[in-house]
Amino acid sequence: MAKCHRGTKREFEVAASLWVDLLGYGSMLEAAGWDPTAEAARSALNRIVAFQETVSKHSMRTFPTFVLNDGAIAYRDLSPRSRNVTFDFLWRSVTLHAEINAAERAAGFPSARAVLAVGFRARRFVDYSQRLSTHEGLRIKEKLASGSIDPEQAINHALLARHHSDSTPELQHNYAMTKAYLVDSAGSKAGFGGPRLFVDMNIFVADQPKWAKFSETLDWSGRGMKGIFAAIDSLNISHARRTQFQGVRDAFEIAQALSPNPEILNIIRSSRLGNLRRPKLE
Repeated sequence: MAKCHRGTKREFEVAASLWVDLLGYGSMLEAAGWDPTAEAARSALNRIVAFQETVSKHSMRTFPTFVLNDGAIAYRDLSPRSRNVTFDFLWRSVTLHAEINAAERAAGFPSARAVLAVGFRARRFVDYSQRLSTHEGLRIKEKLASGSIDPEQAINHALLARHHSDSTPELQHNYAMTKAYLVDSAGSKAGFGGPRLFVDMNIFVADQPKWAKFSETLDWSGRGMKGIFAAIDSLNISHARRTQFQGVRDAFEIAQALSPNPEILNIIRSSRLGNLRRPKLE
């Protein structure tokens, strides 16, 4: 029997976050005196453009990203219905990291470190429907009604409109992202050195799956969080598919691994908010 109905949203979710950080980027700008017009800064600017283009190439509905300078975050709520969602996020993270580092090595740069972590997320609602009748949304409607723009122009304006204030709700109160950031910030002093991808072992069952190879395993703790992370060397997707992704946990199984509270699943289930896939807009 399914653990929950399809489309169900809860106040508390289990999320996965990938934090990617270009190594040595700040040193390049420091050498250029933090002056983007300096010739020495040109290489750094070209590097970050290539990095962000690669991240954009891999971004999609099931692997959305948020980019800020030399860092990028991918994020997704995991599913209690299927472990496939967990594996998909892992596979896309490995694929993105590998392509970034291949391009980095080809250009002679230090490559990127990445951390994939799982954790709880408290849902925060943002009513984007207000944009339909205020600010830019209102102006577009008024221009369309007056005939100063045609429907195609109205659509183009809406797609390109920039808002004065914005947020990414999925990254608010997202403790998977917090954990990934803290581990990355710990850096080589805590053993997380080099251009590797470190994976939160909470996503796996007790026995590591045969379709994944890991090198170093590290215990980590900080700011009240803790976990075991391993540097992943390779991922055999064909083998994983043949085993129907045995070895990874679904969202509720990860919740039980994360929390010592024996009632954690009852708490998460009772926070059900219903099916929010098609919110009604007035």
